[in-house]
Amino acid sequence: MNTFWKVVVALLAIGVVVSLFTLFNGSRPVGSENLIGKPLPDFAAPLASGTQEADANVFTPEQAKAVKSTAACDVDLPGAFNSCRDLTGEAILSFWNTTKSECVSDIATLNAFAAAHPDVNTAAVAFDESESQVRKFMRSKDWKLPVPIDRDGAVAALYSVAGCPSTYFVRDGEITGVKLGVLSAAQLEKGLKTDSGATGSTN
Repeated sequence: MNTFWKVVVALLAIGVVVSLFTLFNGSRPVGSENLIGKPLPDFAAPLASGTQEADANVFTPEQAKAVKSTAACDVDLPGAFNSCRDLTGEAILSFWNTTKSECVSDIATLNAFAAAHPDVNTAAVAFDESESQVRKFMRSKDWKLPVPIDRDGAVAALYSVAGCPSTYFVRDGEITGVKLGVLSAAQLEKGLKTDSGATGSTN
């Protein structure tokens, strides 16, 4: 093998290592980091614990007025999650998918963390899946945290979700940090303490 191909192989190996580090140690998703220090984007979505079948609502008041619809913050229906009222104070918002084992593991940790920290508002958005898929999966779990269903990926797009799981740390309606990958309880704890003026990293 000549020097050129040795360099190519070495670069590919480095890429694999970086990717694995990102997945298992947590890194900010590209694009999502631009939300750090900004207001939490509003959304409303059906809960897995409910029976509603509908797309998530991501309309701002201005957008809702333009299309003569209801703004996300104004959605007040049984079995619906509303970020404006349900993610106040200190909060953690994660995006996941039931088909990916690392995402399921991450939400199991978040569920246990939520039970141990009742003062922290948490939610786990299941995206790009139907209500029936998510609800069938949830029947096999004893999770207590809210699971909004983002069946068409509108909420994930709003948050520039680059992979699963993606976790957003919130304080008083502002995103203070964003992490991609499986997080431990210690990393969740540390993420809540991140100031919006910092880099947003929770390593």
